[in-house]
Amino acid sequence: MYPPGRPTSVGYCCLDVNRREVGRPGSGPETHLSRGQRLTLIASALLTALAGVLVAVGASPVARFIVAGLALAVLAAVVGQAIDQIG
Repeated sequence: MYPPGRPTSVGYCCLDVNRREVGRPGSGPETHLSRGQRLTLIASALLTALAGVLVAVGASPVARFIVAGLALAVLAAVVGQAIDQIG
C-alpha cells in the first residue's frame, strides 16, 4: 500500500501494518489453525460439495437430506469455533 514511514493522504496512520510484530503472543491476530479446526473446515467443504453433487445427480431425497444435515451441523461447528476465537 504505502511505503513504511510515509504519510497517507489524510495524515499519518496510527496503525502501520508493514511494521507490526509477528510471532509474539498478543502481537496480532492468530494465523495458525489447530488440527481440529483444519479438519472441521475440510469436513464442511467436503460435505457441502457432496450435498451439491447429490442434488445434481438426482440422488434419493433421504441421502440428500442426511448429507445436507451433516454439512449444516459441521458448518455450525465452524461458526462456533469462530465465535470462540472472537471471545
